[in-house]
Amino acid sequence: MTNTINNYTQNIAKTLECEIDSILNFTPLFGGLTNHSYTFEVDGKKYVYREPGVETDAYINRKSEFYAQLKAKELGLDNSLVFMDQTEGWKISNYIENARYFDYMHEEDVKVVIEKVRYLHDANIQGEWEFDLFQKIQDFKQEIGDVGRSHFSDYDDLSERVERIYECVSREGYAKTLCHNDIYTTNILFQDDNFYLIDWEFAMVADPAVDLATFIVCSPYDYSTILKVLDQYAGGTMSEADKHHFIGTFAVTGFYWMNWAIFQEHNGTDVGDFFENYAAYTRLFVEQAEYFYNL
Repeated sequence: MTNTINNYTQNIAKTLECEIDSILNFTPLFGGLTNHSYTFEVDGKKYVYREPGVETDAYINRKSEFYAQLKAKELGLDNSLVFMDQTEGWKISNYIENARYFDYMHEEDVKVVIEKVRYLHDANIQGEWEFDLFQKIQDFKQEIGDVGRSHFSDYDDLSERVERIYECVSREGYAKTLCHNDIYTTNILFQDDNFYLIDWEFAMVADPAVDLATFIVCSPYDYSTILKVLDQYAGGTMSEADKHHFIGTFAVTGFYWMNWAIFQEHNGTDVGDFFENYAAYTRLFVEQAEYFYNL
């Protein structure tokens, strides 16, 4: 572990042009599911060092992350980035003092987040990397092999149903734009009146419904509350066509996160309650989508 920390501090010293001895209070920062993060201080200023977790290169594109971070800064959604190594994936960010995490049960928090997500989508930022949801599911399925079936008895059934739903939503031709694709509690910070949407690892051009899907499958919401969130996003009552598309995409995205969780657990990372939550939401949205699309 000492050699590993030495590598981290060497990266910091090179980036901030400081002596290693001037890097103080190097302390683990807990909260994320896959990466290793630490806070530290140099010349009285506090920073965060992020080192990618094991096997994250199997599903994270660091060049896309860096591009998205720059766009997020331009939009005023996250100006915390100091430096990121696009090859190795480590990065240094400014520490956001006196910040708190987003609360799903706080109405004003939800209002702000939905407004910011809509702002991101309305910016219509394009890029060369696309979050191909269905292909990413196939990639995870190939990585985990038969492991999925050992975790969920209905895995194969869900997989077949999700594929049919994906065929429906993909035919609808919804415009794609830059999305964060990992919007949930620990990636949303409030600092007084300031808002930060951090950790753009999964960010790529995608169907905007994917952003809402991730936000929802990490929530404690029941179905009626989810429909209210969709109306908030729409700025009024969401049209039936849009509602069908979003719920269908929620089913596919939920299954993506199910496979992500299986992959993480298989590689020794405990994802906690998210494991069962993703599966429960996937089943819910699959049933609703099948009703909407007469499948």
